[in-house]
Amino acid sequence: MKSLSTPAALLTSVALLAGSLTACAPALSYTQRPTPRALPSDLQVGRLAERTTFEQTDASGERIDTSDDLSDGDDSQKQQRRRKGAFVGGVVASAIGGAMAIGFGAAGQITENQLDDGYNDGLTRAEETDLRDRGKAFNGVAIGGAALAVAGLALTAIVLGIDHGKCGELIKSRRKECEEDAAR
Repeated sequence: MKSLSTPAALLTSVALLAGSLTACAPALSYTQRPTPRALPSDLQVGRLAERTTFEQTDASGERIDTSDDLSDGDDSQKQQRRRKGAFVGGVVASAIGGAMAIGFGAAGQITENQLDDGYNDGLTRAEETDLRDRGKAFNGVAIGGAALAVAGLALTAIVLGIDHGKCGELIKSRRKECEEDAAR
């Protein structure tokens, strides 16, 4: 057997020893079980949706009305119509914004191509200024359309999330789940 006189051999043996010890560490941790701790008596396990007495009193200590419960529940037809209107508005805004971004972006590209071709064909300063101004306007409207599309998509996603939580009529599969839960 070779002796461990070289530094490389010494480092290799130390690395192997450390690796074997760390590989066994997870197996050894299961053998030691922590002692169970008693839960405090005021801990409300399973009642996380209920409001505490601190939340039900105002600064003077008087009890406040807690009828604005945050739980899922039925909402009025007026609220449902508002959500449907906001959803349709979001869809329309995203469609119009997307069409603007694509259309005016393409028009800006066409203007840029006209400007490039104009340099080869003897473009005047007035024509160049006109093409540059038109291209800036097209690009600005395209950016505005993209922003409108993103805002419409965000509005649509928010309204769908709210409708999902309230068991609204926008998501048909969720509506069936809510009816099944109510029947139980």
